[in-house]
Formats: sequence, C-alpha cells, structure tokens
Amino acid sequence: MALAKLAKLKKYNLSSKIFYCTLFILILLIISMVHIKSKSGKTQPKTPKKPNAASVPKSNVLTIHGFEGCGYFAAALNAAKIYKSNYPNIHIRISSVTRPLWENTINTHALSRGYNHRTSPLIFYNNAYVGGHDAFIAQLKRIVPFA
Repeated sequence: MALAKLAKLKKYNLSSKIFYCTLFILILLIISMVHIKSKSGKTQPKTPKKPNAASVPKSNVLTIHGFEGCGYFAAALNAAKIYKSNYPNIHIRISSVTRPLWENTINTHALSRGYNHRTSPLIFYNNAYVGGHDAFIAQLKRIVPFA
C-alpha cells in the first residue's frame, strides 16, 4: 500500500514538473512575441518628410569639385542627389578631376579666392563657399529633414 502511494506521488510530481516546465516555456514564448512585436514598431524606418520646394529660391546652383576615387566626393554627390530629389529646382554642377590635377583645382577655386581649403570635395552654393563634405552634410541636415 505504501509503495502504491509512493508510486502515485512520484507520478504526480513528474507530471506537475512537466506541467510547470511547459507553462514556463509558454510564458517565455509569449513574452518574446510581445517583445518582438513592440520592437518591430520602433525599428520601422520613418519616411522622410518632403520639404516645401517653394522655400528654396529658383536659381540655385550647387557646385561640387572633387577628385576621382575620393570617398568623401562620392558621398557628397550622393547627398546632393538626395537634395535634388527634394528640391528639383536645384542645379548641380560636378567638377571631377584626377588626383594629380586636384592641386590645380584647389588653387583655382579655393586658394585664389582666399579659402584655405585643400581637401576633396570643395563645395560652393550659388558661388558662396560651403566647405567640404562635413560642412555640406551639416548644412543639408539643417535644410532637409532626415528622419
């Protein structure tokens, strides 16, 4: 009789352990699903707001000088394309030279005008000196609302 009670007790303990383990796993799954659902709402990219094209004057010329193979020159060109997609009335002039001719370009467009700029790219906006890549991106972030 005692053996029967002991066997029944062991069977109960085993089934209760399985029950509680299963319950624990289900709770973990529910928590992870809720976490994934809430996290996916935060990581969805926001669409950039299209700025009002009327806020930019109609005769804007963005001139970008740089040498071929320069990563900052390529990044500035990509940023200018995004800027143009938001403001179609912008005209982009690109002056791309080889690395050996870069010194001549700097002398012609920066140093002769009194700007101490030696790196690529060299950017002007309506013939006003903007600077290099970093100054251009900083100015764009003030104008174009990136998400």
